[in-house]
Amino acid sequence: MLYGQLGILPIEHNIKSRVIIFWCHIISDKSCEISNILYRLMLRLHEQNMNHSQYIDYVQTSLNNFGFSNVWLQQSVNSV
Repeated sequence: MLYGQLGILPIEHNIKSRVIIFWCHIISDKSCEISNILYRLMLRLHEQNMNHSQYIDYVQTSLNNFGFSNVWLQQSVNSV
């Protein structure tokens, strides 16, 4: 495989890691920042099937694929 021989990863891995890191920053922030407030609102609407969010689906699927389903269910991280 060319990626393994060159020591680089496909860009999809870089995108997923950046999305997950941003998500971790949002959920670990306990202040009243607008990003945290909007995420909580978007998550609540998504859970009640009132609004389908591709971002939430992407984060949830990525975490499940990486084996971190428990982090998604708890909606909390110890460290980013």
